Amino acid sequence: MESPNDYEKENVFQKELYVKFAQHEQLPINAMARVVIQLGEQLIENEIVALLEIVKNSYDADAKNIFIEIDTLTRTNLGQGFIRIRDNGNGMNREQIQNGFLVISTLSKTKKELSPRYNRIPLGEKGVGRLSTQRLAHFLNVKTKSWKEEREYLLSIDWRKFNDEVLIGKVEANLDNNVYSEAAVDEIHDGKYLPKHITDGLFGFSNLSMYGLLNLDYWNQEGIEKILAKEVIKLISPFKKNNNVSITINLTNSKLTNEVISTNNIDEDFLEKASLYKVIFHFKYPVLQIAPIFKPIFYKSLEGKESRTNLPDKYIENHIPVDEKIQNIDLTQENDKLKYNLRKTAHKGKLINANPGEFSGVFYVYNYGNDPSVKELYSSVLSQYSKLFEDSKDIKDFLKENVGVKIFRDLFRVLPYGNEDNDWLGFTKLSQSIGSYFGPKVHNTIGYIEITSDNNSNLKEMTNRQGFILDPYGENFISICKEVATIISRESYRQSTQFNKLHPKIVDETAHETLQNTINQTSSEFKEILVQTQKIASDLRSNTDPNQQSLFEDPMKNALIEKAETSISNLIEKAYKVSSNLDKATNEIQVAKKIFDFTKEEVEPLFELSSLGIIAEALTHELNKANINTRFRAQEIQSMLLVCLRKIEAKEDVNALIKKAYGEIRLIEAETNSIERQIRHLAPGFRQRKRSKQLINLNDELKMMYIDGIMSQRAAKAGIKMKLIENGDIYIECNQGLIMQIFDNLYLNSEHWLHLFYSNNEIEVKEFIMRLNSDYTVEVWDSGKGIDPTIENVVFFPFQTLKKDGRGLGLYIVNNLLENQGGNIRLAMERNDFKRRFKFVIDFSGMKKEPK
Repeated sequence: MESPNDYEKENVFQKELYVKFAQHEQLPINAMARVVIQLGEQLIENEIVALLEIVKNSYDADAKNIFIEIDTLTRTNLGQGFIRIRDNGNGMNREQIQNGFLVISTLSKTKKELSPRYNRIPLGEKGVGRLSTQRLAHFLNVKTKSWKEEREYLLSIDWRKFNDEVLIGKVEANLDNNVYSEAAVDEIHDGKYLPKHITDGLFGFSNLSMYGLLNLDYWNQEGIEKILAKEVIKLISPFKKNNNVSITINLTNSKLTNEVISTNNIDEDFLEKASLYKVIFHFKYPVLQIAPIFKPIFYKSLEGKESRTNLPDKYIENHIPVDEKIQNIDLTQENDKLKYNLRKTAHKGKLINANPGEFSGVFYVYNYGNDPSVKELYSSVLSQYSKLFEDSKDIKDFLKENVGVKIFRDLFRVLPYGNEDNDWLGFTKLSQSIGSYFGPKVHNTIGYIEITSDNNSNLKEMTNRQGFILDPYGENFISICKEVATIISRESYRQSTQFNKLHPKIVDETAHETLQNTINQTSSEFKEILVQTQKIASDLRSNTDPNQQSLFEDPMKNALIEKAETSISNLIEKAYKVSSNLDKATNEIQVAKKIFDFTKEEVEPLFELSSLGIIAEALTHELNKANINTRFRAQEIQSMLLVCLRKIEAKEDVNALIKKAYGEIRLIEAETNSIERQIRHLAPGFRQRKRSKQLINLNDELKMMYIDGIMSQRAAKAGIKMKLIENGDIYIECNQGLIMQIFDNLYLNSEHWLHLFYSNNEIEVKEFIMRLNSDYTVEVWDSGKGIDPTIENVVFFPFQTLKKDGRGLGLYIVNNLLENQGGNIRLAMERNDFKRRFKFVIDFSGMKKEPK
């Protein structure tokens, strides 16, 4: 810290400087004019971004219509090609031109003053719009009339003057003005695309003409009309009926002439009618509300081609009720994933969750398949929208062209969210993990999220149009939206799983036997019919023997009998073919059964291997630590021995060094024992050991593993107390590997959450409890908060996790391992003080084996 004397010395020194240099003057700091060009190049990423910023300026000026002309073929005295952007907004007066438009980075927009006519919150920032014009062309002419004045202005800027040879303050723009004439103003407006926008008899306009295009190749490129349609026209939300502003583009280039591209609204009724289900969600800190509406077609699609039991005559919306836990989530209480991962910000001396503000959104999910129910859906939609679409393929193509979940601020698009190559919600990862066939994916979901400048002022956009700044507010907004996607994927998976339970396929492990019996019976009956048919045909032949015919036999009757005989012979031939096919089917079923049995036998070890991998991963940290310590101590011993050798040669005392080396050797021995114990703990899970089943006293096994074994040591290091309560002896026929894998997975899951809850001062003690009961059940729980309500109904499904980097496989694998051995696991209905379900109940009765 500086002393007062130091401060006084510095003061005196400064005064001495001023005394020494008595002649004083202040000099201006200036910049070369080219800095404006460089600023535009850095802030404006490309031509499309430049165009978007100018359009946003028109919106900020209360324009109702914006008309853009792009022409690369016309040549003027100012160069090749032009871009003209006209709007019927408020326009500008002289003061606004001089003190606003011509001053880079004015405060008028950073203050976010509302627009005069429609109270619009400005979208443009930091003078980026005016810099955008120099990104597009060499010359700019701005013809404008303020809505409250009767004088029009023409501003001309030659951007080529902004170079390294002149100071920025020396560059001037030309401004002409005149009393406006109605005829001249009528030239600006266009009855179709740009009508006069009159309020109380007043109107204004702006006409920005940019000549001498800098990048003609960009505007001449193949498919530029699609880029303009996707990036500029879809800048405005097509989902809501938009009375605020419309955009029209007229494009003429080397490939197109007067190609008109304009804004079109997407009928949300149409989107809903064509969808499998719709999801509405709303966030207002700290509550996230999600309302999925699964339509009858969703359940019809789940039926598939196989026969099912208990199918209703008609489905209703949410035929399977939506999980109540996902409909109203308090992020500070009910969603551990967000609760512990939301970023914080300082507020009045405290750290609080950074609240991105209130927002809402909608997802629509589609099925493009060709099964009958989906065909029927698209036919129904087509009948209602036949003026817009020629056939079902047209509808599907339209949906595919508009996929993506986009973000709109005050109805204006926030890029790049929802672009074709921008899977910002992680749908691809979700579909690969949760795996719901009808879950939301990049290619089958259309949606939008609405934010406003007022509610979401903390969400700042990057100037290069690459999304939100990922500060705590931006990251939390993205995290909440991603969690909505995760919850919907999880719920769609739960819906399909529950559907399969309520309406199971008429197929099980013995289906091959039922089918084979049916085929055998059909084949037998069919062959009997063939024998009878052959007999009839034989009798028919004998009865029509020419030697036995009467002289008075009817010739027409003979012809009919011959025809019948031919038909029966053909029928017999076909019947033999069918019979042969039935025999082949029987053989195929027998082969299929062998494949099924083989597959089941091969898949089962995968669960065991995955389980072992999760446990081994958890122990890897300890093993790695032991390995590092051992290597370090071995190096220390080596160094000591070298010193000892030198001392022996010098006939010096080495006893102290030998004792120290011996101590290090003992420590290596301890580390080796630790590694051996951990490998010994894993050993029962190795495949050659798992194949042998034996009579196991579960009480003794759990004592050995979790009260006296390696896991008890691990728990002790983590500050977790292990408890084993014995209310009865349990003897099962099993192998040690299975027991180890089941209980290790349960413990490791508890360890993670106990540490998290304890670190956040939400629990006072860390305990892991196992209780063995005389009914051959084992109850397992811990002193944590319990299972998060949002996943309590899907906790045994694969990929269901709220851990930040979790896989969601542990409990799924435990469930499968137990089922394959005749046991099962469930989450008890009992709730703890946190009003959460918390206790797992493992039933070993199916593995019961009494000791002899």
